[in-house]
Amino acid sequence: MTAVTKVIQTPEQVAQDERRKQLEAELAAMGSKPKNINLQVTSFVDKKGVTKVGINIHGVTAKSMFVYASQALVLAQIAEELKAFVEEHRSALTWQK
Repeated sequence: MTAVTKVIQTPEQVAQDERRKQLEAELAAMGSKPKNINLQVTSFVDKKGVTKVGINIHGVTAKSMFVYASQALVLAQIAEELKAFVEEHRSALTWQK
């Protein structure tokens, strides 16, 4: 004899589940990363004459973004937390197409 358990979700849980499925579909459509994103090691000399070397990220904003290696690793470590934060505040954020 097999027992059947019925799972009841609150309206909020249903909405969250639908939103999760929508985001997963959007991510799948994007692939591993948008095709127009390029990473490049770059260097510059600051005002004090010190050479700085880091990563230029092209294709996210109108101008390239410069991050140091340590900053890039921190962003990689908190990627899931960042995604959750964006989703939590989705309606309050401005979205560019």
